[in-house]
Amino acid sequence: MEQSYLELAQIVNTHGLRGDIKVVPWADYPEFLEEFDCFFIQANKMHYKPMYAEEVRCHKNMVLIKFEGIDTIEQAREYIGKIIYLDRDEIELEEGTYFIEDLIGCKVID
Repeated sequence: MEQSYLELAQIVNTHGLRGDIKVVPWADYPEFLEEFDCFFIQANKMHYKPMYAEEVRCHKNMVLIKFEGIDTIEQAREYIGKIIYLDRDEIELEEGTYFIEDLIGCKVID
């Protein structure tokens, strides 16, 4: 079965000197991202690269992530503008809740 990815956030800046990145989350609440330690960055059209988080923390409605192997501000800068994805199979939704992207295009009956 092919993996399916969900767009989760965008990297907008670096934070500090140790390689942390600042992320704008696309979730109902930023703390949602703290539940995960493996994220994905699209390496090319067909491949998503796993990125393992050493630390994920919320800061002023943003999320700060320290990824393994990104230890300097210069390394972190290379990721600015990239979209962060999650493996859809790793996300458990409460009954009756849906991903917005799954609702786009659905017919609404009132």
